[in-house]
Amino acid sequence: FVYGSLLWDRRDLEEQGVRVVEEIPAELPDYNRRLCCWSFHYRGTRENPGVVVGLQPRPESSKEGCQGVVLRLRGPNALAICDKREMFSNAYERLWVQYKVMESQLGESGECFAYVLNYASEHAVPDAVMADTPHMAKLLSETRGVRGTSLEYAENLVKSLQKLNITVEAEINSVILLAQKNTT
Repeated sequence: FVYGSLLWDRRDLEEQGVRVVEEIPAELPDYNRRLCCWSFHYRGTRENPGVVVGLQPRPESSKEGCQGVVLRLRGPNALAICDKREMFSNAYERLWVQYKVMESQLGESGECFAYVLNYASEHAVPDAVMADTPHMAKLLSETRGVRGTSLEYAENLVKSLQKLNITVEAEINSVILLAQKNTT
C-alpha cells in the first residue's frame, strides 16, 4: 500500500527491474496519513531534519482511514527492493494490513503490506511537534535532503493525491499552505 512518495517516485524500483502491474485505489480503514516521520536523508539532514508522511493507527475519534493505492508488483526480489527503500533506517515497520477498494460497489477488500511508522524509532515526530502547525510549516519550508525539500515532497504528495481524486487530509493541507505562504 502506497500513501506517500511511492505515489510519484518509483525510480528506485524501476531501476532494479520491479514493474507495477496493477494499481488499486484503496483505503486503509485502521490508519491515518500524517506528517509524522523525521527525514534525515531524503528531505533533511541530521542537523536539520525534514518531515514526511507516515501511517499511524487511526484514533477512534477519526472517522476516515488513509486513502492511497495498492500496488501489485512484478520483478525479482520486489518485496526486498521495497524494503530496502523504505526500511533502510528503522523509521517504518512493514505490516500486513486490511484494505478496502475505493468506489467498489461490492465492498471488495483484501490484505497487503504497508510501511507504518515505527514509534520506537528516532524518526517518530512527537505529538506536541505535530500539533504545532507553524513549527511544522517552518520545517517544511526550511529543510532539504538529497531528494529536495520537505515542501517539494508535500506538494508532490498533494498533486499525486489530486490525480487520484483523493482529498488531502486537513491537517497536512494546513501545514502546506502555511509553508507556502512562508516561502513567498
